[in-house]
Amino acid sequence: MVLHDSTYAALGLSAILDQATERLGYDWEYYTGNLGQHTTVGRQFCIRFTNGANGRSVGYIYGRPCHRSFEARESAIVRALAFIDSCGYRIHDINYHAWMQMYGAAHPPPN
Repeated sequence: MVLHDSTYAALGLSAILDQATERLGYDWEYYTGNLGQHTTVGRQFCIRFTNGANGRSVGYIYGRPCHRSFEARESAIVRALAFIDSCGYRIHDINYHAWMQMYGAAHPPPN
C-alpha cells in the first residue's frame, strides 16, 4: 500500500479487513493497483478477494469514484467491510462502528 496516499482511517480499516478476510480464509488486494482507475467522476478503486487456499478470485468490490485517490481507497475498503458485515460475519471493533456511523451520515444511500 502506498502510505502517502492513505489516511489513518484507511490504514486502520485495512487492518480490520486483513483480520476479517484471514479468519474467513480469503485474501484481498487492490485489483486496480496503487493508482486506481480513472472514471468520468474521478478515481475509483476495486478490491479483489481470492481464496486463501488456491488463490482463485471469488469476488470484486468497487468503491465509489472520488476526486481524491485517498477517498476512493477508503470507499473501497468501507464497502468491502460493509459487505462482509452484512453477510453474517460480525466485526466487533469500536472504531469500525464509529467510522461507519460517520460515513453513513456523510454518504446516505440513494433513494
